[in-house]
Amino acid sequence: MTARSSAAKARKNKHQEEKRKARRAADPAYRLECSRKREARRISTPEKIEAERQRDRRRREEKNNARPFVGCDGEGAKDDAGRSRYVLFRMGSRELYHRNATRLKTPELLQFIVDHPSADDILVGFFFEYDVSNILRDVPATRDPLKPKIPSRLERILQVDTKAAAGDPNPYQFGGWTSLKFEGFPEFGVMYIPRNFLKVCRLEHFYDRQRMRWSHRAAKGSTRTIFDTQGFFQCSFLKALELWAIGVEHHAGIAAMKNDRSKFAGLTKQVRDYCAIECGLLAEMMEAFRAQCIATGEAPEIIAAFGLDRFAEGALVGEKGAAAVGH
Repeated sequence: MTARSSAAKARKNKHQEEKRKARRAADPAYRLECSRKREARRISTPEKIEAERQRDRRRREEKNNARPFVGCDGEGAKDDAGRSRYVLFRMGSRELYHRNATRLKTPELLQFIVDHPSADDILVGFFFEYDVSNILRDVPATRDPLKPKIPSRLERILQVDTKAAAGDPNPYQFGGWTSLKFEGFPEFGVMYIPRNFLKVCRLEHFYDRQRMRWSHRAAKGSTRTIFDTQGFFQCSFLKALELWAIGVEHHAGIAAMKNDRSKFAGLTKQVRDYCAIECGLLAEMMEAFRAQCIATGEAPEIIAAFGLDRFAEGALVGEKGAAAVGH
């Protein structure tokens, strides 16, 4: 547990001040920057401080509003025994599949996600629970018989739903990354908040001086977050496309493919093209939605909890808001 005594805080503050002094002595540029900040604080007025805060907020909004959306989706197919298997996963222009249409395994899907080249892209899915259930399919679900009180890896990842079902008033309080290890792959970290997002990273280990023990954290720049956008539209994907007049020329084809989805028996070019079109249209629809929000200055009341700030701040959608969404 993190030390909270006044003595521990004093030691921490002293250690940080010593580090700052050492850096000022060794780095002229840092020393000049510290002097500039001190002078800025000396001459600042409440009005100047507030104006600078507003300028910073506008710069952050402009930067976030310039980030591109990337649609993410996967497709399943039935094998000879009639069992469904997840055979295709797509993120924008990138796709993962096996030529013999065998099932995609959890570690290769997690690797594919963290390998997404740009951390600035806003990754989005639509009713992403199906995809998450397949992405996490190989996560151990049974408890260690020698440690029966310790939750399994899958139980840890799904603890938000477990807590909500048990009546926990705040199920979103949880312990952070769940470590997943698979032979031949780096150690992954996973966070999953149903109807909100799936986060995946590569974990690195470090010594936590405050807790005096080894711990883990996301390797810098490795985290990728796929947001579930179902709450923005309150309807099926095809209905949302119709309401927003996105990809009108594809509507009939998408409807036909959705009707035949349960009959997919293999990974054909038609299925791959269908998945690519859906990912592209989802990104296009999110761009249109963002433009509408910017033009009006705010999100419609019905989806305020799903507002665009969620992409920048990682804000969560409450159970009531998410549960109100229909497929």
